[in-house]
Amino acid sequence: MTEAGLFDRANLTLPYSSESKLMALLGDAAHPQTPFLGQGVNMAITDAYIYATNIAMALGPHQKTLQEAIRDSDTDRRRKQAKSVIRQARIFCSAMTTGNPLVTSGLWMYGKFAPASEFMNQIVKTDKSNRDYLKQLDETIFSPKQQEELRKRHTQREEQPLRTLEVHLTL
Repeated sequence: MTEAGLFDRANLTLPYSSESKLMALLGDAAHPQTPFLGQGVNMAITDAYIYATNIAMALGPHQKTLQEAIRDSDTDRRRKQAKSVIRQARIFCSAMTTGNPLVTSGLWMYGKFAPASEFMNQIVKTDKSNRDYLKQLDETIFSPKQQEELRKRHTQREEQPLRTLEVHLTL
């Protein structure tokens, strides 16, 4: 038998970007969580999409600065919802790793007899934070029409070299 540690971040109030808004944390770097809700990669992909769209806007004709793009991506609402998902994952982690025979028996019965739709409903329910974050992008930051225009411009400029954004990792 192998034992492995499951960890998330104790301090859930840390910002997802530097004070200068020149560095951003995405995915598990921003909101690490135990794997029991299956939301880690979903949140990472959503973060990447939001930040990439905002940064593309900053590099495009809208003349938004990189700092504004990162500021618009690092929202209090996203942090609050991510904290909620992390707390739910902690509860599931505690239940799934408990030595309590009553809890493990109940979970075994639930897993054996609950319909697959119940598991899918739980995944969809915990994915609400990602839907809200994407909706915020569409409604307040960068409309779907603007996003489509950006995609069209990008495909028209494919023969031009892409500007790169240098990223520094500090461990």
